[in-house]
This record gives sequence, C-alpha cells and structure tokens, in this order.
Amino acid sequence: MTFEDNYRQAKDLTGIDVVAKPDLVSEPHTGLLVACAYWDARKINATADRDDVVAVCRLVQGGTGGLAEQRAYLAKLKKVLGV
Repeated sequence: MTFEDNYRQAKDLTGIDVVAKPDLVSEPHTGLLVACAYWDARKINATADRDDVVAVCRLVQGGTGGLAEQRAYLAKLKKVLGV
C-alpha cells in the first residue's frame, strides 16, 4: 500500500489500526483482510466476474500498468482452479 489516505481507509474498513502500525499490512492475515475490504469497498467483484482485466486494473490501481502481467496471472489462476 502507498499513501497515508489508503492506510486511513484500510483502518476505517477493517478496524485494524494500520495507520499507527503500517507494518501490519505486510502480515498475511492483515494484508488479506485489507485487500478484501478494499476489493469489496470498490465493488470490484462484478467486474472481475466478467474477466474485464482492464477495468479491474483501473479499479484497483487507477490505470492499466502491468496489464500483460495481470492477464497472465488470470490465465494461470484459471488453469490452477480448472475454470
């Protein structure tokens, strides 16, 4: 995560004080909770369900940097999950 506003939003969404203790976000459990709260708050699931990688990238990071990598990760994940 970057920028203090994102840490404040994560604290508001999860109740975990990642503003006072930003290193908590690097712990797997807290990091996953923060990521899921962010995903849910931005209502990204419906877009992801449509496999709209461009729109998901924009919702998550505000742009489409790393788009090729994101497409590759999606393809790999689908293979692993058998979908």
